[in-house]
Amino acid sequence: MIEISDMAYDQIMNTINGQDKKDLFLRVYITSDMAWGMALDNRKSDDDSGFKHKELYVRIDRITMPYLSNCRVDFIEQNGSTGFQVINDTDMQAGMGGGGCGSCSGGAGCC
Repeated sequence: MIEISDMAYDQIMNTINGQDKKDLFLRVYITSDMAWGMALDNRKSDDDSGFKHKELYVRIDRITMPYLSNCRVDFIEQNGSTGFQVINDTDMQAGMGGGGCGSCSGGAGCC
């Protein structure tokens, strides 16, 4: 399903632990322009699927779920810049771009 690198996991957990809200989880999703996104959220939907990676809960909506084979969340440090990246090895075949971090409007926003 989704692989989460150790660096991404550490950064996400640091962000969650720095928030006032303790019920946050990572949401991975596809944007309307078919790019990957991720955000900290606390709103669950009945049609979400989810799993736990170490101490991190991850939720995926039913529309995004079919596109998750070979998906990887990573934290990149390159040329003085840092950030999260959602990568799927089949993105090029499906016409999708890679993605970064966004907000699901309502949770804690971008990690």
